[in-house]
Amino acid sequence: MADKDKDIVLERLTDIPSEIFNEKIGLNPFLYLIDYDIRHAWCRETSIKPGLWSGYDRSIGQCAVTALLIQDLIGGDIMKCNIPAFGAHYWNRHRMAFGKSIDIDLTRDQFPKGLVIVPNDSGDRKSMLYSTNDKQFKTSQRYRLLRDRFLKNFIKGVRARASGSWLEDTFK
Repeated sequence: MADKDKDIVLERLTDIPSEIFNEKIGLNPFLYLIDYDIRHAWCRETSIKPGLWSGYDRSIGQCAVTALLIQDLIGGDIMKCNIPAFGAHYWNRHRMAFGKSIDIDLTRDQFPKGLVIVPNDSGDRKSMLYSTNDKQFKTSQRYRLLRDRFLKNFIKGVRARASGSWLEDTFK
């Protein structure tokens, strides 16, 4: 993992709920791998805002397709809100034991720090993928590309991790 990637992951840990991350055990290993491989699957073509996307600001325009992929991987609900000056934003809410739920928003860092994001709707998967908006925003096409790139990264990572050195290589 490059130093820049380590810094991004460590910076984001402060926003992760204690159910997923705590100082004793760290980030849930499966979620860490998902996070890492999704971030490396993002590209200009998976962003709804390709003109604003860059390798430095990878999460820009990735929220809808990322929320769809996270739902595929761990279930839960897709949440939605409209943020003035930014537009629609999507993320995941995962139900846990004892009626608790946690929000998983891998694209939160595309917004200014301190911006309060409150859901005002749930994202409907079918309408996200097959509505007239899909034709305009190409969500289903961008989602399939992200899914394919993620799976390629994840499978490649599984092979590398199976060799026994993945943890050592990840945190060098």
